[in-house]
Parts: sequence; structure tokens; C-alpha cells
Amino acid sequence: ASGPILSRNGKFMARRLADHQVQVWDLTTGTKRGPKFSTDVFFEGRLSDDGAHLVVLGRSDRVVKVWDVNSGAKRDFTWKHKSDIWDLAISSDSRTVYIGEENGWVQAWSLADGQAVGMKWRASKELYSLALSPDEQLLATVNDESVLLWDLATQEKVASFKGSGFSDSVILSSVSSSMSTNAKLLLR
Repeated sequence: ASGPILSRNGKFMARRLADHQVQVWDLTTGTKRGPKFSTDVFFEGRLSDDGAHLVVLGRSDRVVKVWDVNSGAKRDFTWKHKSDIWDLAISSDSRTVYIGEENGWVQAWSLADGQAVGMKWRASKELYSLALSPDEQLLATVNDESVLLWDLATQEKVASFKGSGFSDSVILSSVSSSMSTNAKLLLR
């Protein structure tokens, strides 16, 4: 078993059980959402804000799979990447998944039909983590040397925060226009 997976809005929680079964709960009502369902072994997962999709990745197999929480069925599409997948983020409208590869490439995918959304772009030479801003105008990417902010509409870099030994996680906050990486405040 592993720790819980929370939706970004904190309304839903998925828990992977020891037998590779997954159960999703609606935290606002305390009730189960959909049936318990089986998944492949996965390294990490994200739950959409509407509680309808569980997106899981196997880091070294370079595959991302999507399950429909209401039916417990795996969706008809998977996303295969050329490099190890290090992180993913789901938009708050539960329509788009952003996937970051270790080699620095970022690709957006539609949860509705599994098709690529926009162009794949190179964020940096390597990528360990990514995060969407609360207004979903920006995407932050993290590598060993910097945190980069990208305008999602244009896929252009709008800011760069240099340093050394950045962590493998990043959080963008709407409070005080802050950004944090492993508890280090970078922007205020």
C-alpha cells in the first residue's frame, strides 16, 4: 500500500491498497466514489479535481495510464513517452494533463480523448517536477539548476530562478504570489 493521493482542490482522495486495488473517496461527504478497481503497479498518481479520473505513471516504463473512477475501467488510451516520466499535473477543469519527462520535454494531453494538446516543448535539459499556477496561466518546471516559469498560452519562458541543488518538487501559491521548493521561499 502507499500514501493517499489527493485532488488539487482537496475534495477527493484515492488510496492504493496492498492488492493493487484503488478506492476513491469524496472528502466533502465522506462517501466512496465509484467501485474499488484494479490498476497496474504504478510509481505515482494524480486525481482530477472532479474526482472522475485517476492518472498514474510508471516512471521507468515511460507510460501514463488513465482510469475512469466512476466505472473503475481503464481508459482506451495510454501515453507512451521517450524518456522517464518524472511528474504530471492535471488542470483544475480536469480536461488536460501536463506530463514532464526527465529529459526536459513537456507535453499536454486531453483527458477527454487522449489526444495531444498543443505542441510538445523543451522546458530544459532535464526536468524533475512541474506545477500549475492556481490561475493555470503558468507552469513551473524544476531541474538541478533552476525553477523556470512558462506561459502556457505561448509556451514561452517568463521567469527563471537560478540556484544550485533545487529540490524535486515545486508549489505555486496564490497567496502573496509565492513559490516554494522544499520549503525554500523563492519568490514573494
